Amino acid sequence: MILVTDLLDVMVKFFKVIMQIILWICSIAYPFLMYYFLKNEQGYLALYVLLGLLVLRLLTSNKNRLKESFLFLIIGGICAILYLVKQNASGEVFLLLYPVIVNISLLILFGTTLFKEISFIEKIASFKVPVEQRTPFFKKYCRRVTLAWCLFFILNGTIALVTAVWCSKEIWTIYNGFIAYILIGLMFTIEFIIRSYLQSKNNKIEKNNCNNND
Repeated sequence: MILVTDLLDVMVKFFKVIMQIILWICSIAYPFLMYYFLKNEQGYLALYVLLGLLVLRLLTSNKNRLKESFLFLIIGGICAILYLVKQNASGEVFLLLYPVIVNISLLILFGTTLFKEISFIEKIASFKVPVEQRTPFFKKYCRRVTLAWCLFFILNGTIALVTAVWCSKEIWTIYNGFIAYILIGLMFTIEFIIRSYLQSKNNKIEKNNCNNND
């Protein structure tokens, strides 16, 4: 009985991993799929892709991210209904709002932790950083990084909205399928450089303090 339970547990985890990989691939490909389907007047297929992504996100969510996934589903469902109500060129904009939904959800996920004792980045960092190294400096830095990502989601979401409502499908595809990922990569790179510099500086200060105490 225990073996069967363990096997089912492994299968569920494996299924979630596979779904997570599919979700990531589909999310990256989403702008290009939307461009192809809408350019060829196959809006119904674009709608299926949007709904499929929302369901996948819900299936791959853990307990901590269920609220975020339900928010995705609600906003995405509204976009789908509005598209069905306006099945014409002006209704296509609702299918292009997925990147905006992503940024809004991530903003809520990150932003709400700024009003709590532990910020979102600190939660992630805590898995790797030992308890004794979680100094006030560490906590303050994690909170600032969380805030920086919140500002990024606001900016990125705003640009995604502008490209969806006022720009051509080509510009929307280029920004949301290419430029946005470059900006995310830049954010990670800049954060890594700043973190490395501050850690080095902080280590030197601690070393000097230890030498002075000796």
